[in-house]
Amino acid sequence: MDTLEDAKVEFLLPPLRRLTHAPNIAPFLVSNSQNSPQRFPITIFKRSQEGTIEWLGFVFCILYTSKEDRRTLRITYPISFSDKGRFAIYQRLINEVERIASASNVDILEYEGYSMVKGELLFPYSEDFFGNEYNPDFLAELKSQGFETIGKKASYQLDGNTQIDQMSLRSSTKCIDIHTEPDLFARRIKYLQICLKSPDYPELMDISEKALKQPPDIVERAYFQEDHVFFLKKNDLEGCVRWAPTADNKAKIFRILFNQRVDDSILLAGILKSSEKILTRGVSSLQISGISSRGIIDIFEEIGLEPIQIELKLHKQI
Repeated sequence: MDTLEDAKVEFLLPPLRRLTHAPNIAPFLVSNSQNSPQRFPITIFKRSQEGTIEWLGFVFCILYTSKEDRRTLRITYPISFSDKGRFAIYQRLINEVERIASASNVDILEYEGYSMVKGELLFPYSEDFFGNEYNPDFLAELKSQGFETIGKKASYQLDGNTQIDQMSLRSSTKCIDIHTEPDLFARRIKYLQICLKSPDYPELMDISEKALKQPPDIVERAYFQEDHVFFLKKNDLEGCVRWAPTADNKAKIFRILFNQRVDDSILLAGILKSSEKILTRGVSSLQISGISSRGIIDIFEEIGLEPIQIELKLHKQI
C-alpha cells in the first residue's frame, strides 16, 4: 500500500454500503442536560486529482461521562477497507483518537472487542446494538499501544430445552417475575430508569422530561420493540433483558441489566426465564452474551457449555 502521508482524516461517514448494519451506527444514547454524548465518525481516505475517493479506514467514537465522573472516549467499529497496510491504517486511526482525547480532556480511552469467535457471530455484535466487527488485529494494535485488559465477557449457545432443564436444577425461576411493556413510551422510560441505576451501565444520565417526550425515530422504534425487551421484577429489584431474533430462526440475548447488584441466583433466574420465553417462539438456537460472572460461567461449563465468543474490555489512562 502507498504511504498514508497524503491521506486525509475527517469527521465523516464512508458510504453506508461499506458499513454492516449502518442504520444502527449510533447507539441509543439519550441527550440530557448534564451529559450529552458527542460522536466522532473518523474516516481516512485519499482523493485523486480526478476526484475519485479511495476509502481506507474508519472508526466510530463516543465521548461520554461515566458514573464515576470520568470523561471516557469509547472506541467502536474499527474497519480497514484494505487488507494491505491495515496495521498502518489502524495506527493512524489510533493516533487520531488520541488526538481527540487530548483535545477533549478525556480521562480514559475504552474499547470492547472480541478476542475469540467460534462459529457464527450473531447480530447485535455488542450491547449497544450497533456493529462492532470481530477484529483481532485492531485489538492487538491497541494492546501494543498501552491498552490494558480490565474485564472479560463470554458468550454461550443453547441448542434446545435440555440445557434449560439442566440449568433449572441449579436455580428456581419462581424468585423473579418477567413481563413485557406494551406502551412504547413507558417501555423506554422503564428501560432508562434501570440504566440510570444499574452498576453495569457506565454512562451518567440526567434525562430531561423534554427528551423523554420526544417521538422515537425509526431506529429507536426498532430498538424498543415490545417482544424484544423483557422486564424482570422482584420486590424493589428490577431488571431488563434485551434480545434480538435473526432471519434464520436464531436469537441472541445481548444485554442484561439490573437496577442494583444481584447475586448469581437472581442472574441465572433472569437468564432462565428469558431463555424459556424465547425458545417457546420456535427459535432453534439461542446465544447468550455478556456473561462475566464466574459463578454463572461455572454453571454453564458444568452442563457442558463452552464459550463461543470472548469479548475483552480494554482501558488506557490518559
